[in-house]
Amino acid sequence: MELKIIGGAGQGRNKMQNNNLCQNLYVDVDGEGNAALIGAPGLKEFCDTGYAAELRGGIVYKGSAYVVVGEQFYSVNTSGAVTKINGVLDTRFGRVSLAKNSTEIGIVDGTNYYLWEETTGTVTKQSISFTPESIAGQDGYFLFNLLNSDTFYKSDLNDGSTIGALEYSSAEASPDYTRTIVSDHRELWHFGDESTEPFYNSGNSDFPYERVEGAFIDRGIGAPWSVAKMDNTLYWLDNLNQVVKANGYVPQVVSTTDIAYQINQCSVKTDAIGYSFSIENHFFYVLIFPTDEKTFVYDASTNIWHTRVSGTDESRHRGNMSLLFNGQWLIGDYKNGKIYTYDLDTYQDNSEDLISRRRCRVKSGGRKKIRHKNLELEIETGVGLVSGQGADPKVMMRFSDDNGKTWSNERWRDIGAIGTPVRVRWNKLGASRDRLYEFTISDPVKRHITGAYLNE
Repeated sequence: MELKIIGGAGQGRNKMQNNNLCQNLYVDVDGEGNAALIGAPGLKEFCDTGYAAELRGGIVYKGSAYVVVGEQFYSVNTSGAVTKINGVLDTRFGRVSLAKNSTEIGIVDGTNYYLWEETTGTVTKQSISFTPESIAGQDGYFLFNLLNSDTFYKSDLNDGSTIGALEYSSAEASPDYTRTIVSDHRELWHFGDESTEPFYNSGNSDFPYERVEGAFIDRGIGAPWSVAKMDNTLYWLDNLNQVVKANGYVPQVVSTTDIAYQINQCSVKTDAIGYSFSIENHFFYVLIFPTDEKTFVYDASTNIWHTRVSGTDESRHRGNMSLLFNGQWLIGDYKNGKIYTYDLDTYQDNSEDLISRRRCRVKSGGRKKIRHKNLELEIETGVGLVSGQGADPKVMMRFSDDNGKTWSNERWRDIGAIGTPVRVRWNKLGASRDRLYEFTISDPVKRHITGAYLNE
């Protein structure tokens, strides 16, 4: 009997039918349609800002990456050299939004507005008449949505220090507040509590931004920081706690019922953070719930979800933001000031264990028990390291006959020292009508699973 081991995360409300954990593994399909589980990429250090604080946001500007770490602002060049910039923010925690024009970078921390000017190389807090919630940049303008308002302001052209008292408009098609604004495809998307309205630069001399005719979206946002650009569109957590992507101006739900169930179990959803990255033709949308220490990942290439964790405590993944910089994705840590790249040949997260776990179900065709004579895992073997942890790598298997309430003893098998192929098999596993099998790999070695088979 072939086990349905190749698949995604499926821990839904109907646990008696679906309790399939897929952690730090994703599904890959080759050109001939053959599917396998591949170990999620590890975090390889690119640079260390030297300041142990949250990577709060970043932007790429004229060949360098600029990031906010705690209250500090840094530039990073293509070699990973870090330069601290004069000037600090008033806040130290929470995500920030950044935008750029031809000579400036604007920063908004949800309360204040700061401006970095290329001519001075310094960050300064700006005195403005409103409380900005986020910032976007488009066509040389900085645009701001106001806290608890449907109003948005714009700066002068290529001059973020000047914001006229009358340079504002409103998203008024629905009487809700705009929670964040995002520039995409030269449109300005206003995400509200219950609706979303795209605007465009019409060139109107009175105020250039006007609503896109017929593009009102009757779906809002549940977490302002969940918006991410990916694969030529936008993804976000909507006001119904569903993950959606923009299909033109129509929100298309991409979260499954099982993922929706897990999201709804989170105690706080409004603080969810979204970012994206791609690797080997896979486009991943990452959705983090910081309060509940959960990380969910959607693969747009296969439409399959998995979960990510870092470390032996298996808490939220360390990534907090992403930047596409110099042809590679930079990933900022949520607490230690380090910046990484994702690497499929790195099997740890910043030297922490990267624990891959897969759970799948075996169910009899009727009420009768079936014998579990032996179980064989098809996995690439002989992947051990030259020395240290991983020189003698192993996979652990355990099973549960009561849907995960209790588990058998752990049963470990070798997956082969370097260049040594082995057969990964467990014998004399008893009998059951309904059983969950769970496989775990924590050694820092390659993970490539192509199947699992049960002999009755």
